[in-house]
Amino acid sequence: MIGLARRHVYGTTIITMMVVFMIIFVVVEQLQLPILTDPHPGLEGHGWAPGVLGVSLLVADVVLPVPSSGVMIVQGAVYGVAVGALLSLLGGTGATVVGYLVGRRGQSVLQRWAGAEQQARAVTLLNRYGVWAIIATRPIPILAESVAIMAGTGRLRWWQVAWAGALGNVVPAIGYAAVGAYAATFVNALTVFILVILIAGTGWLVHHRAMGRRLADRDTPHRVGHSG
Repeated sequence: MIGLARRHVYGTTIITMMVVFMIIFVVVEQLQLPILTDPHPGLEGHGWAPGVLGVSLLVADVVLPVPSSGVMIVQGAVYGVAVGALLSLLGGTGATVVGYLVGRRGQSVLQRWAGAEQQARAVTLLNRYGVWAIIATRPIPILAESVAIMAGTGRLRWWQVAWAGALGNVVPAIGYAAVGAYAATFVNALTVFILVILIAGTGWLVHHRAMGRRLADRDTPHRVGHSG
């Protein structure tokens, strides 16, 4: 088992992180910690304090099971669509950058465990698909945090991760803020979640196919014909 894990260090790491995040979620649910299971009371006040708390919770979502969609809905209800969406965008982007920095801290550990060949393959994949993986997974709980952390183990710059996180958070931030501002119901929230997932999946599919065609064109030998 240890040998298999060492042969697939990067894959094992992301699976382990997802399992750990799920365990933390279950523990928090069992403990019923108010700020994490139901942050609404602290976000429904007046002034700037609820906004700061909301952004902080969204940033903390990278390591804690924060109900991010609920936070974004409340921010839309308290501050309106424009300001609520902006606050959610700041929090979600901050979480992406923090996840990236956590991955940066653990980069040397992974490099020691992974062989040169495995490391080179992982870095190539992260550099090729990392930005789009961040964009596509931002609306997906657990996977979003895991991908952001793994992005820190590659060669992506922090600003690339920041703009990818911002782009991936735009649609959820606006959608949930609108739900909070106009019609905060479970059905509407679920509808926004499904639409966000569909948009993210479509974007990833289009990018993947475009990348495949680009690589195929690059690898196709150019033949020069001679007429005689």
